[in-house]
Amino acid sequence: YPQIFAFTNMIIICGQTKIYEWVSGSLVEKLTVTAGSTWNAVDFFDYVYMSNGKVAVIRNALNKTYAETTDLPTCMTACDFNGQVIIGAPDVGYAL
Repeated sequence: YPQIFAFTNMIIICGQTKIYEWVSGSLVEKLTVTAGSTWNAVDFFDYVYMSNGKVAVIRNALNKTYAETTDLPTCMTACDFNGQVIIGAPDVGYAL
């Protein structure tokens, strides 16, 4: 840690339990979550899905807020394949 994700419309920096976004030249804390494995994330311009194996987090494209979600699975890896998210180890979890 930290992990830095340079996406299409934003830069996200992740610690073990905190998610930050680079906004107008400074880091802004967006969310605190349960610790897990290293983060993986995929972006679709203003929408982001990310997981650390313990929690799944989305960044809402409309209001740019971050939130944990149980509507989407957690995962250990993810990629964007032609506009479709493919995840590995869905809802398997991660033991510290």
